[in-house]
Amino acid sequence: MDAVVKFMREFAEAENDAAHAQYTEHDNAVFQRKLDHLKTFYGEGLAPDVNDPGKRDAAFFAEHEEAVGNLKRRILFQIKRYEHPKLGDLYQCYVSNYLALGPKALYFANLYVTGKGKDHQIIANYGVCRACGSLGKVDGKKCPDCKGEGWIWVRGAKIGERGKLIETRKLHKPDRPEHLAEYEAE
Repeated sequence: MDAVVKFMREFAEAENDAAHAQYTEHDNAVFQRKLDHLKTFYGEGLAPDVNDPGKRDAAFFAEHEEAVGNLKRRILFQIKRYEHPKLGDLYQCYVSNYLALGPKALYFANLYVTGKGKDHQIIANYGVCRACGSLGKVDGKKCPDCKGEGWIWVRGAKIGERGKLIETRKLHKPDRPEHLAEYEAE
């Protein structure tokens, strides 16, 4: 579990570096190196949220000057390790957004990680279900949008059944009371 925590912290750092470089680094080669480094955290067919916007000239930098203030390093709330029947160790990593959407620490995504040692990779991205706010219920009934999972597939592998829960590592309490209840449940 320690290796995955380290991997996710390194990922958050690389993502933050690339996001800042996208809007502040005038040397395109430096930006591309940071973006390429970020891409190494993702499995085949999965790309980061930070991308190459194309022409990054003076007009681009002027237009996006305020965007830098909206960037923040993702918060890693918790990681759950499952024994997946096909993937082996599967890690469900609860993270915040990398954009500052307010002062609170809120769940935003589940990034699923597989691999061992230096071969960890993010293989799937699931976002908070907007209908139920990741709670799996609306008006006391199973959420029709996420089928009670609380998360909606965004891209990458479709995980399905995660398997047997083996271990949970709690790292940062979320601010939303409902998320905090889920965080403290296991």
